[in-house]
Amino acid sequence: MGTGPEHYGEVFAPVYDEWYSDLDDADFIAYITRCRSEQDHLRVLELGIGSGRLLESFIVARGHARDELVGIDSSASMLEQLKIRRRSLPVTTVLGDMAAALPEGPFDVVFCGYNTIFNLPDDDSLTGCLREVAHVLHRDGDFFVDMATPLAAEATTSRGPVAVSRGGNSVLSSSTHDVNSQTVTGEFVHFVSPHDVRRYPWSIRYWTPAQFDELARQCGLHCVERVADGSGAPWAPHISRHISRFRVAT
Repeated sequence: MGTGPEHYGEVFAPVYDEWYSDLDDADFIAYITRCRSEQDHLRVLELGIGSGRLLESFIVARGHARDELVGIDSSASMLEQLKIRRRSLPVTTVLGDMAAALPEGPFDVVFCGYNTIFNLPDDDSLTGCLREVAHVLHRDGDFFVDMATPLAAEATTSRGPVAVSRGGNSVLSSSTHDVNSQTVTGEFVHFVSPHDVRRYPWSIRYWTPAQFDELARQCGLHCVERVADGSGAPWAPHISRHISRFRVAT
């Protein structure tokens, strides 16, 4: 399985919009727009823009705001899907590694969708990304990140293969969670026909909120709010999902 920053997008680009059209993260966009509702014009950067699904939701949520929108992704195939499926999306796209260099700031809002940040493979990649965010974020800007961290109480587990539905298709899903390395690896297998078997391997490296906060602090960012969901429900350590809002430390 490939390990480059573009790997996930290159593998999943052909099926991403179809398989994840019902991903329950619209509240993340609602949270961002509520936090920045006082501004008519925002300069916005999405990390890991992919096919543009979230940014399109952001535009709808903001209504007629005159925002400047930029997205970066390491997968040329994902950006091609954005171009094909969302031709009218008013966004400037950049092909690049978000851990290495980000488009020139300053940005009022930088955001990273559900578990996208966990596609970064190690501490060095995450700190590289967070340093770049701190560099391009406006002094009054916000960095929003949506994550679901496997709980520490979970033992190392392997699951599957089990049949799951993806985009109306039945596919086999398997995964292995290694608590010691804080990684989850898995694969979807789609039997399109007896002679056409397609495999979609994936992996994430996750950080606990405390670990993430410490690396962010080292990079010049501090967490100003953490909630359990986009409604602003309180977060607690026993809750896996968390939406976090960071600002440049002063």
